[in-house]
Amino acid sequence: MLAIPLLLGLTYFPAYAEKADIDIVKSSRKAWDEAKGKHGDSYRYSVTVVSAFGFGSETVIVVHNGKVTERRYRSWMRPMAVTPGEKTEPKPDWVEMTDSIGKHKDGAPARTMEQLYDEAEKAAEQKLQPFEKRYVKTDSRGLLEYAFIVDKRIADDAPRKGVSISKLKLGNEK
Repeated sequence: MLAIPLLLGLTYFPAYAEKADIDIVKSSRKAWDEAKGKHGDSYRYSVTVVSAFGFGSETVIVVHNGKVTERRYRSWMRPMAVTPGEKTEPKPDWVEMTDSIGKHKDGAPARTMEQLYDEAEKAAEQKLQPFEKRYVKTDSRGLLEYAFIVDKRIADDAPRKGVSISKLKLGNEK
């Protein structure tokens, strides 16, 4: 019954929307618990930040057996040129391995998916202010892509409160 008014855009019930958002995140966490077990709790994901003005950065977090083992960071001043057919990844500005993780202040913090799901749940169940909007999405496997809140009063590059990841790959890199 709730889906019909929302799909048709006739009525919006914030209380129902907030409940649906937390349900999506909790369901995704169950899918994550199943998926991580099948892959030895080893995976990698990216956190990408892109400015409306063309500059940005990407942090790649690598987790092996449930522990963050690597953090790679690269930044750019304008969109990167892509050569058709090229499959090599650009070289990172820096790489941190097990003992040095957290040394650099740039980039996304080194977090496991469990920590990200905790943060996503907080964002999904937080009561929204009238000027805030929440975004929640999972991928085709049901795994978290994002759950964050933005201030609608800020047009470009509004800060996000919550989680936004991409390129989640399960299993060892090799």
